[in-house]
Amino acid sequence: MLLPHSNLAVGVLALAGLTALAGCDGTTDPIQQPPDTTITFPTIMPLFAVTQNVEVTDLGTLGGTGVHVAQGVNELGHIAGTSTDGVGNLRAFYWTPEGGMVDLGTTGGDSSWGGDINEQDMIVGRSQNASGITEAFTWTPTGGMQGLGTFGGLFSAAFGVNNGEWVVGWYIPVGRGVQSFLWHATGGYQELPTLGSLIFGYANEINDAGMVVGLSRAADTVGDPTMSYYWTAGTGTQSLGSLGADFSEHDAFRINAFGQVSGGAFNETTGMWHPFVWHADSGLTDLRTLGFDADRSGLAFGINLLGHTAVLIIKSDSTRTPSVWVPGTGLVELPTLGGQDGEIWGINDLGMIVGWSETAGGAMRPAKWQLVFAGVERVEDATAVLQAITDTSTGEARDKLADVVDRAQDALVAFRDDPPDNVGALGDLAGVVDKLADAVQNGWIDPEIGNHLLEVYTQAARDVAAAAIQAAIDRGGDPGKIASAEQDLADGDALRELGDFKSAVAKYKSATNDAEGA
Repeated sequence: MLLPHSNLAVGVLALAGLTALAGCDGTTDPIQQPPDTTITFPTIMPLFAVTQNVEVTDLGTLGGTGVHVAQGVNELGHIAGTSTDGVGNLRAFYWTPEGGMVDLGTTGGDSSWGGDINEQDMIVGRSQNASGITEAFTWTPTGGMQGLGTFGGLFSAAFGVNNGEWVVGWYIPVGRGVQSFLWHATGGYQELPTLGSLIFGYANEINDAGMVVGLSRAADTVGDPTMSYYWTAGTGTQSLGSLGADFSEHDAFRINAFGQVSGGAFNETTGMWHPFVWHADSGLTDLRTLGFDADRSGLAFGINLLGHTAVLIIKSDSTRTPSVWVPGTGLVELPTLGGQDGEIWGINDLGMIVGWSETAGGAMRPAKWQLVFAGVERVEDATAVLQAITDTSTGEARDKLADVVDRAQDALVAFRDDPPDNVGALGDLAGVVDKLADAVQNGWIDPEIGNHLLEVYTQAARDVAAAAIQAAIDRGGDPGKIASAEQDLADGDALRELGDFKSAVAKYKSATNDAEGA
């Protein structure tokens, strides 16, 4: 990511800086293209209550002082990032709630940098090899770190990976500046075309539909603006457009399943960054015009399925504040770990945001923020998205998805009873995930979107169960029933990790029943 005008140069953006290196390796033939899928964008996006608590957690470090940042998070809450180790080297890490932070090692050199992570826990980034050359890598829990080489050039770095294990990033071919690449294990790499420049192309992210986003230029003349682009196998490389003549740079960072892109544009006249969201149906939306204070600028570094956007606010005194922007609601600032500054780099569909925060003592620490929802709020959000998809579907798909929506509405009715019928609502949610999983399997809904919605509905059930257990503990309920509920919660979590959402929700229902009876 290239942000030459910003005030963000405190170590983190150095992670993406270029290094003059020598050496080369072999190249491979161009690979078969990833899927090029058209996904209908919902015209109605959900809201969430901004009054909910936000929890911020220090993820720990690998033992050193210096740069520590979380950069990618998947739906399991597993995180990729970079931390300084005890001898002062930057190392890519993998973090899980169960295992904490794990050093991923290198491809032979001293340092590595972690970037994105997919749902299979594949992490991508870059590493120094034994010759001191920086190369892109992939890492998996079973296969460890694998260097991808530099594709015949001087340097390579991977920044995005989707659930089909397609990897994107950029590399430095000899004598041709910087170019975007697309890579897959089945065939190697191919260079992606620029917007016209011979020397400037950066790819940052790819979604499961095979849509790549990044930045490039139309030409190489002095003063030619940097523009955001998207690429698919069917369309080639296309510009996302411009916010105006005063904007000298547009950077696209992330893309969600609907093809919504988050990024930032720099206004040369005012010296301000403008966070934006783009979609093919609506073009560029300047978030800075939708509720920002006049002295604040920002960049949108991540966007999830529900349209919640991770925004870094840059204040006039250069203070950096993590926040989330919500369609129809506006900007919500997030707490730090006690210090002044923080940055955010990713957000998942369950409201987990990752980045770094300053502590009260001024240290930089990798951090995660969790937006704490009531279960009913998650169900409302997911059902609003599902209803919008249903409204634009046809034939059998529309009928089947309407059945899922009806069952979700039954769950909402139960949640809203006085008192709430949580056990009944979770019974309905079990039906929702069963029908939705069937819709995914039969192709009635895009599989990426369907699986993300399954995660949201399942998390809603877990939220209800966890709240019921806490309430039972707070009122001094029966210890035996509380223990049974806690075991059901743990069993549900294990089933969820296996992708058995229906059985997981059934366990959460049982946990809720035991806790409410305790």
